[in-house]
This record gives sequence, structure tokens and C-alpha cells, in this order.
Amino acid sequence: MAEPSPFSAARERHGLKPAGRGGAPVRHAIAWTLERSERGHARLRHLDDIDQMGQQMPGPNQIWLWLGKPSPCGGVRHGNDRNWPAPDAWISEAELARSRKFHFARDSWSYVAAHAGLRAAMGQILGQNPAHVRFAASSSGKPALDRSFYGSDLTSQLHFNLSHTAGLVVIAIAATPVGVDVEHRRQLPNMRQLVQHHMPQEALATFDLAQSAEEKLELFFRFWTLGESFIKATGLGLAQGLDSFAFTPLGTPRLTRFSPEWGPADRWQSGYFCQDGAQFPGFFAHQNRPENGLGTFRSETAEALIV
Repeated sequence: MAEPSPFSAARERHGLKPAGRGGAPVRHAIAWTLERSERGHARLRHLDDIDQMGQQMPGPNQIWLWLGKPSPCGGVRHGNDRNWPAPDAWISEAELARSRKFHFARDSWSYVAAHAGLRAAMGQILGQNPAHVRFAASSSGKPALDRSFYGSDLTSQLHFNLSHTAGLVVIAIAATPVGVDVEHRRQLPNMRQLVQHHMPQEALATFDLAQSAEEKLELFFRFWTLGESFIKATGLGLAQGLDSFAFTPLGTPRLTRFSPEWGPADRWQSGYFCQDGAQFPGFFAHQNRPENGLGTFRSETAEALIV
């Protein structure tokens, strides 16, 4: 019998299970990072329905996540079955123009759906028509509510981030800076080169200790999504460099190295989980172009495995 790899042995010591259950493929990796506003652990709330928000905002150390996926069926649907307008009726002209630059229709649709979903969420909280929500970008390009329109008091207490990939959209909302990333989890031919050239040396060392393809896959997407969520939370984006900090390879994600200006380590809290996208009910309808409406994500039906 072959000896388990150091990664496998460490995972067993932590009492962790491989991503997936009963052989079911895990299609998406999701990570979030929140800047804490006070001592104590962040509280994660999975939103079943955008209507749950009402005109309220997340409290201190609270992060709201809303997830959704393209649906194979047509029609305009939402959690309570009321009709919504087509998502491209909500987004701005600039957003619509950008969506048309994608090479593949599915990517264009994912972009439109993500930004329409964000507008729906912000519209609920602000008590405003989603089409009229006003956004601006920071000096580094991170989207935010338009401070000149909403005022500094509101915009300093309401932060958001979004991410989308093949088959899934994730929106994060919090009272403090937040970042989220979702990636389609699949084998890539050049994973080690990507880790070597773009991720910290700590990640490469752990990656090389893993022996099986599944272990390497878990590590790659853990480091990738956590890294993306952190640089989105700080607001610097890729200018910060994914190799300028490091996360633990197992268990609850923790920063083990970071630039002094982003310390101390307990200033941030992160989370990571894998999701079988096939278990999501319909969220948007995907056809040849974005022309159908929004639906909902039911968190109680989802397979979320902490790894």
C-alpha cells in the first residue's frame, strides 16, 4: 500500500474530507475575505432570496453571500415566482457595452447576470430601482457605491463585491471592505507553473508535497480563490500581487504572511468552500443572449463542504 502524502496525512489530522461526496464532482471553489470591524469571528449568512434583505444592511463582522447559476429552462423567475424585467434592462449602458466584448455568449451572459443581480441586491437595501443604483470605482478600479451621490456615511457602511465564472455568480455584501472569488473547479494542464509564477513560495512548497491530482486540484483552487478574495478586499487588485501574502493550506484559512500595511493578521477573516453547482436550482435562464430574468438560490439544498 502506498504511503499517504504529507498533505493527505495533515488533512486527516485536521479531520477534513476531500471536496465532494459520494463521488459527486465539485464544480466550483468559492472564497471570501472580510476586513473585521471589531473583535470576534465574522458571521456568514447565505441569502436564500434577495427579498430577504429588505431595507437593512449587514451588521458588524457580518457577511452576506448570495449565489446563483444559469438555468437550462427559459422564463423570468424569482424565488416568489413574481416576474422581473430582463436583467439587461437594469444594467447601465457602460455595463451592457462591456458585456458585448466577451468572445463567448455564456461569458457575456454571466457578466450581465452578475451585475443585474448586484443591482437587484443594492436596490433592495437602498429602496431604489435597481436600474437607478449609481456606482463608482476607486482609484484602483474596485467598484463601490457612488459617494458623491449617496454620501460618505452610507458608502462607508455598505460594501460589496461580486465574482462570476462558468455556471455560477457570487455576490458578497458587508459593512466593511469585502472580497469574493468563485472559480470553475477543473483540472488545468499548467497548474504548477501558475503556482510557481503567480503564488507565494509557501503555496508552491505545499503544492509539491501533494501527490495525487485531486490533492493538487484542491490546493490550487484554495490558494487561487483565497488570494483573489484578499486582493479584492484590500481594493488593490492584481497590483498587490498574489505572491505578497500567504494563507494556510488546510482548515480555516488564516494569513501567515502579509505586507505590514495590511496587518495585523486578525484584521482579516477568510472562508473557503467548494460547491457542487449541479445542486443549485435555476437562477438565470441562459439562451444565446442575455434576455431572461433572475431566480434564486436556496442554500438549504446546496452541498457546501469546508475543506
